[in-house]
Amino acid sequence: MPILGKALGDVEDIQLQAHQIIISMCYRHPIPLVGAVEAFVDPLQKTIDKKTGQKTGTELERAHEWIKSGLRTMIALSNLDGVMNCRKFAEFVERTKRNEKYHRFFVALEEER
Repeated sequence: MPILGKALGDVEDIQLQAHQIIISMCYRHPIPLVGAVEAFVDPLQKTIDKKTGQKTGTELERAHEWIKSGLRTMIALSNLDGVMNCRKFAEFVERTKRNEKYHRFFVALEEER
């Protein structure tokens, strides 16, 4: 799991791959993720808090997809039994869900389902 934690803090393309691996593991091998979830909080927070700045067009769209990928990963992890017992992760999820800045991303993710 330390490798996944490092991958979450790597460059964009590596992070997106790490998000996919974690989401897949949530369905196939969730138990190791429960123990490692605390290590995922800081890199996920950094991804979700990505500033879009003056980006426009495809750059802006890519930044938004990156943020949504981080949120998808957070949601998938939060659905695992026992993960919300980790105080750091539970606070991260609650803080993110309350933040109005992410509301449109949550709506977009709901529409994807």
